Amino acid sequence: MLEATLCENVSMNENCPLTRYQVEAGVATITLQRPEAMNAFNAALRNELMAQIRRAEKDGDVRVVVLTGGAKAFSAGADLNEPYNPPHETVEGLIIEEYKPMLDAIAGSTKPYVAAVQGPAAGIGMSFALNCDLMLMAEEAYLYAAEGAGRARAAGAALFEAIGSQCHVHDAGRLHPRRSRAAEHHNRQS
Repeated sequence: MLEATLCENVSMNENCPLTRYQVEAGVATITLQRPEAMNAFNAALRNELMAQIRRAEKDGDVRVVVLTGGAKAFSAGADLNEPYNPPHETVEGLIIEEYKPMLDAIAGSTKPYVAAVQGPAAGIGMSFALNCDLMLMAEEAYLYAAEGAGRARAAGAALFEAIGSQCHVHDAGRLHPRRSRAAEHHNRQS
């Protein structure tokens, strides 16, 4: 289970080592900050991101959350240089115990999430971008899903099996947006 205690007790605009949290005019921006690894997810980044997601959810001044990557990449996905020795028996266990709670928290939030993708969003990074209610992409940005073997392939397969597809692909490869829970919550309040 993801611990998410590293950044929970910092002040609202204080940064953590691998993420930055800023609030301005009701917009919280969570920035992944591992530029040397193109914001690839290691255990520390997973823990910090979960803490920042919880922080945004609890923050009464926040109306919308922007998730972005620092430097040139949104996220290169899982850090394949990190040795695989988590407390999980399998890669699927890692996905279900650590990534799925973050994706579920974003999808279940009453606050809309916007992915600001300025560069590559690969593997699990692509999953985070697609999981947001809205995605804004720079011209040089792209989404990449590996089709190879190994951990990355197993992680992607386990993730889609665990959470299912949240959008539909239509003609010309356009994504049909899902209706967000935040929009449904807003409509009920109106």
